[in-house]
Amino acid sequence: MQFKRLFTLFVSLSLTIFILLVASCGDEDSNGGWNTGTGTATGTGPYYPPTIKLLSPGSEGAYADSSYRIKWEFTAHPNTSPVVSLYYDDDNEKNGNEAAIAETIRASTTLYDWSCDSLTEGKYYLLAIIDDGYNKSTYRSTNRLGKNRKNPVYVGKIGKEHNTDQSYSEGKLSITHNPPGQPILLMAKHSDFLFTCDISPNGKNALSAGSDTTVFYWDLSTGNILAELDGPDSMKTIYGVKFSPDGYHAMSASNDKKIRYYNLTNKIVEFTINDIDSPFRCVDISSDGQYCAFAGDNKIAYYYKIARPPIMVREFNGHTSWILTIKISKDGRYLLTGGMDKTIKYWDISTGSLLKTLSGHYHDVYSVEFSPDGKYAISGGGDYNMIYWDLTTGTKVKTFSGHTYDVFGVDISSDGSRALSASGDYSVCFWNINTNVRLLQMRGHELQVNSVCFSPDDMRALSVSSDKKAIYWQLW
Repeated sequence: MQFKRLFTLFVSLSLTIFILLVASCGDEDSNGGWNTGTGTATGTGPYYPPTIKLLSPGSEGAYADSSYRIKWEFTAHPNTSPVVSLYYDDDNEKNGNEAAIAETIRASTTLYDWSCDSLTEGKYYLLAIIDDGYNKSTYRSTNRLGKNRKNPVYVGKIGKEHNTDQSYSEGKLSITHNPPGQPILLMAKHSDFLFTCDISPNGKNALSAGSDTTVFYWDLSTGNILAELDGPDSMKTIYGVKFSPDGYHAMSASNDKKIRYYNLTNKIVEFTINDIDSPFRCVDISSDGQYCAFAGDNKIAYYYKIARPPIMVREFNGHTSWILTIKISKDGRYLLTGGMDKTIKYWDISTGSLLKTLSGHYHDVYSVEFSPDGKYAISGGGDYNMIYWDLTTGTKVKTFSGHTYDVFGVDISSDGSRALSASGDYSVCFWNINTNVRLLQMRGHELQVNSVCFSPDDMRALSVSSDKKAIYWQLW
C-alpha cells in the first residue's frame, strides 16, 4: 500500500512537470523563436525574452548634425512593459566604453530624437538594450552614423561626376546617404508644370502629375518610370493623385471633369467617374481603401464607395467658391475641405453635417491635412502661412510663418510631431510642430513648389514644382 501511494505521487509530480514544460514551450513558440542575429538575450523568467532591432542608421554613412532620429522595432510578451536604453560608441566592441544617449524609454514609442550637437566628429555605432523586468536583449548596429559638421559624410556618388546638367539630361540626379535637407533623387521627365504627388504606403514608389496630362508611376530607388498612366489623350491638367492603402491602385482628379481609378499592376484605368459636370481639383482615399472623396470648381465635395461601378454615398455642400483640397480622417469618420472662399470646413461623413468652419486664412486655402489622431489639422494658404487647428473647438492653435509666398502644399508626419510645407518661394520647409521651429528650408526647385508629402517612415519627403521636376529629399 505504501509503495502504491509513492508510485501515485511520483506519477502526479511527473505529469505536473510535463505540463509546465509544455506551457513554457508554448510561450517560446508564440514569439516565433529568438533569432539572435546581431543581438543577444540574457536573463531568465516566466516569459520569452524581448527582442529589439534598430532601424536607423539604415545604411552606412547616415548623417547627423545637431539631431538624429533613432528608430527601432521590438517584440515582447504582452504581460510585460519593456523599456529601451540607447548608447553609442566608436568601435562596436563589448568593452564597456559605450556612452548613454537615453535610458528607460518606453519601448512602444519606437523612436527617439537624439540631440547630438556636442558629439565629436567621427563615425559611431548605436546600441539598444531592451529590458522587460525579467530578461534583457541587446542589439548593436552594423552601420555607422556619421557626424561631421563641416563636411557632410557622403558614402556614394553625387550625380555624374558632380555634373548637374548631365544628370538632368538623363532625367534624374541620384545622391545616396546624404545629409538632411539635401536631394536624394531628382526626376525631370515631365514636360510641363507639376501640381501633385504621393508616395506609396511601402515607400518604394511615387506618383506625380500636372499639366502634361500624364500620371507618372516611378521607382523611388532608381528614378525609373514604371508606367505612364492615362497618357496625353486630351488637354487635361491633373491636380490631385493618391495611392490606395494597398499600393496597387491609385486615383487622380483632373479638370476634364473625370476622376480616374488606376490599376497599377496592369497599368490601366480601371474605371472613371465622369457623370458630374465640374472640373476637379483634389482627391483622397479612405484608410481602408473602400471609399474616396473629391471636389472641384462646382463648390461641392463628393464621397463615393469604390466599386464597379462606383456608388455615390453623399454630397457636402457649403463652400462659396472652388474647393482646392480634401482629406478623409484616418478613422474614416470625418472630412476636411478647403478652398478659394478662404475657409476650411470640417464635416461628419456619416451624416453629412458641417461640424465646424475654420476661418483664419486671409487668402485661398490650398492644402489641408489631418493629424494622425484626427484631433488637429494643418493648412496652407495664399497668405504665406501654415496654420495648426484644434478641430474640437474650431480654433487656431498656432501659425507657422517664414515663407515669402503662397503655401501650396502641407503634410504631417505619421507621429504628428513634424510638418512639411511647399511654397511659391521655390522652397520646401520642414517644421517641428510642438516648438513651432523651422528645422530645414530646402531649396532646389527653380519655380513654385506645388505639393509635398512625407515618406511612410518620415525620413524623407517628395516635392513637385512648376519647374517640371520632382525632388526626393532627405529629412533625417
